[in-house]
Amino acid sequence: LRQSEQRFREFFQSLPTGVIYTDLEGRVEHPNEAFCRMTGYSEPELLGLTVSTLTHPEDHATDRAARDAMLAGRMSLH
Repeated sequence: LRQSEQRFREFFQSLPTGVIYTDLEGRVEHPNEAFCRMTGYSEPELLGLTVSTLTHPEDHATDRAARDAMLAGRMSLH
């Protein structure tokens, strides 16, 4: 399990695309290095920020609808 977690952590950090983990409330828990570069924030600065603070206001309704659909099981991450 530790090896699997380490491999995933290394993979996540090496992705060239910005990716974050959030909690169910949309607060950033883990950004990868590409996301930090993309936003200009350091990891400590991002921790605890919400997705809505990082999203353009015109995209809030779309993001909220996608989040609600995913939580209701109508949309998957695959």
